[in-house]
Amino acid sequence: MLKLTKHLILCLILILFIPHESLSKTCCKRDVGTEILFPYDVNSKIYNDLLGSGSSTTAPEWDNVFTSTLRGGGCPLTDMLEIQPINPPPFPAKLDYKFSGKYSVVGDDTPPRGYGVTLSVNLIDIAHGATVKNSQTRWTCEPKEAGDCLPLTMQNNQNLAKTFQPLDKLIYDYERIPETLDIELEKDPILAGDEMTITLKNIKDANSKPSQPWQRILVKVEKGRILNGITLMEYKVFEVGSGNIQLQYQAPEACRHDNEKITIMNSCVIDPKINPIPEQEIVTKKFDIFCVEGRIEITEDIPESSSFQNIMSSMLIPKCGYSGGTVTKTPGQISFRPKPTKDPCYYEVVQKDTKPSEHQFRYTPSPANYKKCCDWQFIDQMTYKFVNTPYKASLDFKKDPNKPFYFSIESERNFSSRCLQAPQSAIKEEHGKWHPQHNNNWPMTNGYRETFGTSTYLLYIDEKEVNKLRDNCLKRKK
Repeated sequence: MLKLTKHLILCLILILFIPHESLSKTCCKRDVGTEILFPYDVNSKIYNDLLGSGSSTTAPEWDNVFTSTLRGGGCPLTDMLEIQPINPPPFPAKLDYKFSGKYSVVGDDTPPRGYGVTLSVNLIDIAHGATVKNSQTRWTCEPKEAGDCLPLTMQNNQNLAKTFQPLDKLIYDYERIPETLDIELEKDPILAGDEMTITLKNIKDANSKPSQPWQRILVKVEKGRILNGITLMEYKVFEVGSGNIQLQYQAPEACRHDNEKITIMNSCVIDPKINPIPEQEIVTKKFDIFCVEGRIEITEDIPESSSFQNIMSSMLIPKCGYSGGTVTKTPGQISFRPKPTKDPCYYEVVQKDTKPSEHQFRYTPSPANYKKCCDWQFIDQMTYKFVNTPYKASLDFKKDPNKPFYFSIESERNFSSRCLQAPQSAIKEEHGKWHPQHNNNWPMTNGYRETFGTSTYLLYIDEKEVNKLRDNCLKRKK
């Protein structure tokens, strides 16, 4: 059986430096190795004719192409290491790229044909199993004695190696590491606590070519959160893909004016099985977080003739000798935040939280009747919400700069009664229907009060911040 000799021409450990004419900011380190198969026994005549007696490698000629300043300009800087033919090959634990080649020989040394030799070499991206470049060369040789073909073999080996130069540019043009991109904000400013889509697009390398789909970028924000992507420390990781990445961003909930900063980093790590490491800042962008928070406090009075009072009266049997009345009276409220729109004079008003107003009553029978009559607890609640008719909740400084706050409120009444001791212990509940409560347009004045029927409305708002919104609108109108 013919013994196959594997010639490991070299292992390159190179630092990839982009030539000075490139606009790149990122310089990555790349480990490159080489193996070339010469599938003939070291003692065979073909081996001796082509490589010479005692020769074990053609590495010096390949080596010189990637290290000589006369041929490569010294860039990339390489630490050349010749590896002797050992099986398995003692490559470094981690290679990024590999020159993989093979000699094939046809014919024999019989004139006039001699040997027909082909050397084919691929530069392979190991992490992705892709061929970066393929190159091959062919030549013929008619040896008169052993080793006659060695100079020609060396020269063709060297010429083939030169087709991969400059190696740094070849690898950079293949990887197309992200160096520039555009950031498109769905909202600027964004309301505190709100969510939006941030689109990253036109992701390109320094030569304005689209980055490889498998390239990864790392994204971080300072105040809010990125809701999608793969979490890695303070970053979220995304593949470039088609070159259009949509981030889901949420602003911090705390109500305060602030500014946010989003930072995009590239990475030199190209192996998808290894977590990327932030390498170079590609771009940053700042945008505003907006917040003005207010609330409407609603106090309800319950008239003697109300259905709630009638229900309680019907349940309080006179012979039980009840005594008691109101235990607690709590106002309700609706908290809200103005939300910016494209029109600086118009803000949607977003309801944040609502709290029901509540009246709690306790009626206790006389001591003599305590075991025969219920110890009653009655709770009357009113729940509130903004609705869109007749007025959608908004601030419209264009429509009325002095009374810009338009809103409509509906309410729902809920009543419950509970016997706190025997003979009855069940809770009885009755739910009303939503019905119009109040609508109007108000001045944005802190402490503004308005009474409608049995309900009193009190506005709490930061007038200073609202006045800034009004002034901004008036400036734009001029």
